[in-house]
Amino acid sequence: MMDLFKKITNSVIMQRIATLTLTSFAILTTAASCTLPGLDFGSRNDGQILGVLKRDPSISSAFGKINSVKLLDNTSNPQGLTTVPTLKIEQISSDEFYLLTRTKGLFYTDSGGKQWSRKYIFPVTPNNQQTQTQLIQNDSLIGTELKIDSNNPKVLFYAGIQNDIGKIYRSVNGGKNFDEVYSAVDTNTSIISIAIDPNNNANVFGLLNQGTLIRSQDSGQSWSKMRDFNDQAIQLGFVPEFDNLFTFF
Repeated sequence: MMDLFKKITNSVIMQRIATLTLTSFAILTTAASCTLPGLDFGSRNDGQILGVLKRDPSISSAFGKINSVKLLDNTSNPQGLTTVPTLKIEQISSDEFYLLTRTKGLFYTDSGGKQWSRKYIFPVTPNNQQTQTQLIQNDSLIGTELKIDSNNPKVLFYAGIQNDIGKIYRSVNGGKNFDEVYSAVDTNTSIISIAIDPNNNANVFGLLNQGTLIRSQDSGQSWSKMRDFNDQAIQLGFVPEFDNLFTFF
């Protein structure tokens, strides 16, 4: 029985590794290509940035662009996400998604991508003398990671780099407000992966680009270093198939 369990365990883990490898390969090869075959958007030049895509049966190629962003003055820019480097998408429901970008922070949609709105880490007051300064402050934070609590989707952890210092911000109200909960000690340090214990969301883990694992046991309020790895880790998380086994890649 133990040998069978090991075989099953190894099989599932290998499938996960294979999936990650294939996904990474697909992303890299797509980024390296000048065009994406099978996506018919009419006339376009080689190298056009398509932004965010959504599978849509009403379009002949089955994929359509969903790049519209609601601006501070309540108008919309239909191509707002076209040139923004996207890092990660987190799904909350069939229509609710968070989109992490590298240069423009965090975006949210509750319409399945028909329109996105930006979530500001630092408060922005529309039509104010300080608005431009506030926007510059938000743009100075380079996003690196986003994690949403599966047991409470109102809780978000947003990691980024500001002035060469890695930081983690937390929101407990769906991105309306954020508080800084972690700041790295050394420069050129970033948080590349965050994991929340699905059995106890007070336990939050962070992985630094230098291979250091940090942990919070109070939902992100305070952090401590657990250990350093000799080899650089790239991702951490929980495997639900095995009682939420904690794993590293």
